[in-house]
Amino acid sequence: MAGTEHGKGYGAAVVEAVVHEARQHRDKWLRLNCWSTNTRLHAYYVALGFRHVRTVDVPGRMSGALFKRDLTRALARVACAPHNIRGIELATVRAAFSGG
Repeated sequence: MAGTEHGKGYGAAVVEAVVHEARQHRDKWLRLNCWSTNTRLHAYYVALGFRHVRTVDVPGRMSGALFKRDLTRALARVACAPHNIRGIELATVRAAFSGG
């Protein structure tokens, strides 16, 4: 993501769109993993309603932190429709990630 686009809510919009889609499929959990050293991203996932499950050290792999979110419960802090998070349309998110 270009530096000028950072902090505009695109990440939250993408996560909430995935949450919405997973709920449509009646999935009960959404899991994300990231580098164990990316503590800023860990905090971001927690702020989006994910809970830290575990961090493991696997030789030759950097993806060691696992987070999951219970999709059977609504989050009070995510009170926007999944297709329009903080006024950002998913088409805008797609364009930002595709370079268009």
